[in-house]
Amino acid sequence: MTRTDEAKRMLDETKLELERKNHLRVVELCDKLLADYSDVINVPGVQDTRAAELCKLGRFTEAEPVFREFMQTHKKLGMPIASTTWMYHWLICYYKGDEKKSMDQFTLLDEARAVALLNQGDAAEPVLGTGSEKSVGNTLGPADLTRHLEELGKASDKCWDSYAAIEAAGAIAIPYLLPLINSDNYLLRGRSIDLLGRVGDSRAVEPLKRAAVISEKEFRSMIFAPDRATTIKVQGLDIPVHDILTEYRSLAVNALEVVNARIVVQVQEENSEQAKVTPQQPKTMKRWWQFWK
Repeated sequence: MTRTDEAKRMLDETKLELERKNHLRVVELCDKLLADYSDVINVPGVQDTRAAELCKLGRFTEAEPVFREFMQTHKKLGMPIASTTWMYHWLICYYKGDEKKSMDQFTLLDEARAVALLNQGDAAEPVLGTGSEKSVGNTLGPADLTRHLEELGKASDKCWDSYAAIEAAGAIAIPYLLPLINSDNYLLRGRSIDLLGRVGDSRAVEPLKRAAVISEKEFRSMIFAPDRATTIKVQGLDIPVHDILTEYRSLAVNALEVVNARIVVQVQEENSEQAKVTPQQPKTMKRWWQFWK
């Protein structure tokens, strides 16, 4: 049996133990993989799995630096971090396993606050959105949106000002963002997907579903990667095409979950308002599964 075969066998065992929720055994297997097979495995993927399982075991001080490092690397590539699973798990570490509080923070955390948290570290208390940000949806015209979208695809600090402006613009930005999730620009593609999730409009659901299951052939065509190319240049770095594809699908899945969650909340709020206006309405409330149709 080759080293690759041994590593694959151990990875299969890790997957099985994950399904069994045997957190300690998963950590042990990950430690073994990282120690003995780092040359034939996806090291960041194993590190991520290990850190997530450490959270389940309550070993937050060990897990926190891993998620921080992932987010720092992601930020250096110019990608948003507020909606990543790493940020969620970092909040889990911060709140010592309080998943409800972590999710409440995560769903309202914008990119500016996420970057501030990353820069300030443990001393930074995560702060919920106050809703005080001024909406520019009524004043941001097509020319302004186009300018901000162009900035969104650049590796500069100014891009986050444009990111915030587009997010504040809300629903009017959706038609401009949807085509960009198929851009060959790595930064523009990822940030557009992230913004679709944060705006939370139902028009984004179907495009995000397609992005979440895009085939490798279609993805290679989209980013102009030759069939036999194993890597592609991103911000001067040679990044495996498979890793970029996996990240693209993951971003789409995460954004889709956020959009669906926001739709459910909106429907619940609408029903609540209707109940206040017409307290004698017939009891024909929708079931939870009807919100997803």
